[in-house]
Amino acid sequence: MNNSINHIQHIVGIVKLMAWVKSWSKIKHSIKQDGAMFFLGDTVSSRFALGIPKHPRYGKFPFLAIQEQESSWVKEILWDRAIVEKNERYLMLVSKKMPASGGLLSDIPSLGVCISFDDHDKLKNFEKLKRIESRTMWMDEETKDWRVSDGLPVFSVPISEKPPNEPWIPEKDMEVMSSFENALTNRINQRNRYSKPKTEPNFRMGEWDPVVYEAIKRADPQLLEQIEKNKN
Repeated sequence: MNNSINHIQHIVGIVKLMAWVKSWSKIKHSIKQDGAMFFLGDTVSSRFALGIPKHPRYGKFPFLAIQEQESSWVKEILWDRAIVEKNERYLMLVSKKMPASGGLLSDIPSLGVCISFDDHDKLKNFEKLKRIESRTMWMDEETKDWRVSDGLPVFSVPISEKPPNEPWIPEKDMEVMSSFENALTNRINQRNRYSKPKTEPNFRMGEWDPVVYEAIKRADPQLLEQIEKNKN
């Protein structure tokens, strides 16, 4: 996939993740943010499920099942790996650190989404299989049974155990993100608004880079409007 397209997809996913996190903000203890890591409480985590394939059409690796609301950001973010902690019930999804693309976009640091489960023994078995995939799930309106998608997974990443006394994500791979609005604004100020030479036709000082603009416009028009207001 083209690097610029990767960046667009990744930014769209992060914007959608931030919107999803915000939608839970009125419920206490639902999601805790620590820098670029998001720790989901039990209520939010219950929207995810762990599964073992019992038929080849569901693949050969254990999977994380996600509902439609969560799939909007899970399928867009480019994931790098999953991590479990020994004798704990947490699964951390870690996104890729995206290097700058063609001088237009600055680096996008890694972020983590930590999901809690009831059974840490199942997570331990997942780690032994060295890989985890993701599939969508939904409730069949007629039978009221949960269904899981077959065929190609939403993502497929390696899974490993977190070394004792080590951070979930190395500091070099992430930076503190007080808010995604600020991160985007900083990126625009530092790189995108002034990356084009003044000699380029139709260039206007302070304009948006079209890659970033279209990504945010697709993912969250209201966020784009808010950033425009802050910029002015």
